[in-house]
Amino acid sequence: MKKNWILVAFFCIIMLSLVACGTTTDTSAPAGDNAAAEEDTAAEPEATPAADRNIRLSLCTASSGGSYYPIGCAIAEIINQNVAGVQCTAETSGGAAENITLIGSGQSDIGFGTAHLVKAALEGASPYDQVYDNLTVLCTGYKAAPLQIVVPANSSIQTVTDLKGKKVSLGPTGGASLVTINDLFNFFGFSIEDTLFSNLSYADSATALSDSQIDAFIVGAADPTSAITSLVAEGFDIRMIPLAQEDADAFLAEYPCYIEYNLTTDIYGLDSDYLCIAMPNLLVIDAGIAEDVVYDILTAIYDNTDVLYASHASASTMTLEDAAEDLGLPFHPGAVTYFTEKGLM
Repeated sequence: MKKNWILVAFFCIIMLSLVACGTTTDTSAPAGDNAAAEEDTAAEPEATPAADRNIRLSLCTASSGGSYYPIGCAIAEIINQNVAGVQCTAETSGGAAENITLIGSGQSDIGFGTAHLVKAALEGASPYDQVYDNLTVLCTGYKAAPLQIVVPANSSIQTVTDLKGKKVSLGPTGGASLVTINDLFNFFGFSIEDTLFSNLSYADSATALSDSQIDAFIVGAADPTSAITSLVAEGFDIRMIPLAQEDADAFLAEYPCYIEYNLTTDIYGLDSDYLCIAMPNLLVIDAGIAEDVVYDILTAIYDNTDVLYASHASASTMTLEDAAEDLGLPFHPGAVTYFTEKGLM
């Protein structure tokens, strides 16, 4: 009897197990749906909440005596006061050419540069010996530096091509304008080596011109340039070498990283305006910085232009309307979003 009871109990346990297995519900989604859900999640990563940021940025400028440094300090202050979770430090540097290297090599994050130097760095062209593909534009609009070709008023030099075979000072070695001079000469069918060139400072170039030691000198700097104004103040008669409009148009079509610039009579008190090309200044930023951070930086800068404009007289050219100029260079995606919302792209 006891044996029969044990058999019955065992049979009941087996039946209950089978029923339980047969009524188990599969609550998992099909594999395809899971994969799609995971893909959607991966495709739309959330930006780090501003409150959780802990970001430190370096902003490279130039020497403390120029305009880059005080403007850079103002931008750093604006970021520190208005962009949550981000601390920015403005630092002195060797200027635009070095700034590109600092950002390209990851030693700095933001900095002042010129369009033609950014283009050269993206291509690994002179004066850079490697490609820096992490460079993007934060904003444009800062006062451009015109290429000013100065000769004595009684000089026989009338055009750019007349510089061939002449004694020409190109400015200091390593200067940002040397790339521009090379581009301009190449456009007109000759090279720097076709001139009897030297690399005097702008001040020494002015002295050499007044002493008849050179035939011309070229300045790539914001106007008015002290080296030129000092010549005029001393009573030395000068004039500039202009570009014909058709030459300027053709040059800019070939080199879109430059802009057209008009040196008006009031700048140096000369008797006519002079058409030339100029090197646009801009702010460069590492492409690796998050889009939302870049968006917030631009929002802070252009919401606080009073602080920016108080830093230096030339900062007043940094208007929102001119901040998204197409110079043939890539803007940071965060900048694209910001300027698109503002109707500038």
